Amino acid sequence: MRILFTAALLAGILAGCTNNNEGSNASADIENADSIATETESPDARGAAALAARFPGYLGFLKAEDSAFQAASFEQGAQDSLPVLPYYPIGEEEKYSKLKHLLIFNADSSLALDLFLYNAEVLPGDTGKGYKLPEGPDTEVGLIDWKKKTRRRVLFLGSAGAVVDGAWVAPDRFVLAGAETIDTDQLKPVLWQVNLADSSIQTIFYPDTLRARLHAYKNPQLQQQRPLRETPVEENRN
Repeated sequence: MRILFTAALLAGILAGCTNNNEGSNASADIENADSIATETESPDARGAAALAARFPGYLGFLKAEDSAFQAASFEQGAQDSLPVLPYYPIGEEEKYSKLKHLLIFNADSSLALDLFLYNAEVLPGDTGKGYKLPEGPDTEVGLIDWKKKTRRRVLFLGSAGAVVDGAWVAPDRFVLAGAETIDTDQLKPVLWQVNLADSSIQTIFYPDTLRARLHAYKNPQLQQQRPLRETPVEENRN
């Protein structure tokens, strides 16, 4: 079933062991996703695969979890308007300054994606870079105007899914990667393409359910990630 989101509230969706053969298959699959050009495929299909290829680590994880995963199978879905939500002062400027390394900045560093700091805590320590991620089931993606130190919500998901990664594809356009969780070991991968120029968000969905444990994916942006209650300050020092 294709995943659709309303403009009023975007809600509903958020490493395993890898053998040598799975690793080879994952690499080949990612390369194929970035260079699809057959006579039967539409430009939309090629565009969806190219966006998915921006997340080689996530694609490799999905392939390692379920060998049936094919990175070229992503399809472009519905496009909606972003909810009209205001920017608010960050309010926790010290926290964002200390954990700036967890934000994903655009090319000129004027805007940043906040995938991880929703309700995150800075742990005490002389570096100030230790952190504990939120333990709640919800996921919120924020957009930060770094010069003005303001933040707005871009995407909010309930307990049925998560966003695990993001990438800028232009100064005013970015892609988020995540999944709709079907069960503890089943999911449907999802991408969201957000265009700030026309205030639109497009869902890019994977048509099949995969057997994969989303909680096992470790985003390299989080450095030495540990279980939420076990993230010692010493583990996060540079």
